[in-house]
Amino acid sequence: MREIQRRRLRYLGAFWLVATGLALEGYCSVPSQLVWESKELKLSAEPGRPAILAEFRFKNASDRAVTLTSIHPSCECMKVTSDRASYGPGEQGSIHVAMELKGISGRLKRSIAISTSGVGAVEEALTLAVDVREAVALSATRVLWKIGAEPREQRVTARTNETNAVVRSVECSDSRFKASLQAGATESERTIVIAPSQTAMAGQALIRVNTVVDGHARVAIIHAAVH
Repeated sequence: MREIQRRRLRYLGAFWLVATGLALEGYCSVPSQLVWESKELKLSAEPGRPAILAEFRFKNASDRAVTLTSIHPSCECMKVTSDRASYGPGEQGSIHVAMELKGISGRLKRSIAISTSGVGAVEEALTLAVDVREAVALSATRVLWKIGAEPREQRVTARTNETNAVVRSVECSDSRFKASLQAGATESERTIVIAPSQTAMAGQALIRVNTVVDGHARVAIIHAAVH
């Protein structure tokens, strides 16, 4: 009799574990409440643009209202807002982003963390990538000579991509190298001529390209080396 009772207890225990596991599995696999049109946006901007706007669109795919409990951008350069706080089943909404670009060039990547309330609530991660074309672009940022080679001049083109950008001058950090600024093939180009005084020994220098963009001084660097 006792053996039969033990077997019943074992069967009941095994059934409880299986049922609990299935319940937990079902709970953990609750789909995300919000379905996003895209969680990553890639945009481009012209140099000198003060800001860029972006919009992340989503839909409440659950059968209950969803509330956005927090919105945290990764950078103070972004102002992030939503249409409203709560969205009913099937309703659509947007996260609006305004990113400041003043004085910035190159590729930027910023993120936004979105938290929601309710069953299936998760923290959504949105990504905004912006490629800001440089106001002054260099055809090369490194010029090299091999030891013992002829110290021939090498030329780097500095091209201005907007009317309020100017290449003013060049400076060299090492007297063993010479750098000069000359007229380019077009009005928007200047040619930087660089050469080492000798190539018998290894050496390196930084060529400082002084520019002015929107009335603000900026510097680009060219690495020169004998190796």
